[in-house]
Amino acid sequence: TTGPFGRVVLWLGCVPIDRAGSHDVVRAMSDAFAATDRMILAIPPEGTRSLTRDWKTGFYHIAVQAGVPIILTVLDYGTKTIRIAGVFHPTGDYAADIDAIRAPYRDAVGKVPEGFVNVG
Repeated sequence: TTGPFGRVVLWLGCVPIDRAGSHDVVRAMSDAFAATDRMILAIPPEGTRSLTRDWKTGFYHIAVQAGVPIILTVLDYGTKTIRIAGVFHPTGDYAADIDAIRAPYRDAVGKVPEGFVNVG
């Protein structure tokens, strides 16, 4: 995390992730939740800014291992709105859970719609 924005992000308590390394980020985030009374973790489901055909699964596995809910937040660039679509408590049944998690995003338009091809 470099530059002036990077310093602000660190000052706010954000934790940078070394995306080049093969670290166990899911375990590290789960442990971080266990070590504190209050923590907010924001992760876009794509997990990347480049073209992707499916969602990354780390956000889900972090929530399951940490025993915390997922706040479904939709940023819809088509309507220029942000909405909280609900609080989801993962059951551990990935296939069923991911279908329920994806539902609020199906009609939303991303900032770069061609950068993501499979919401449903």
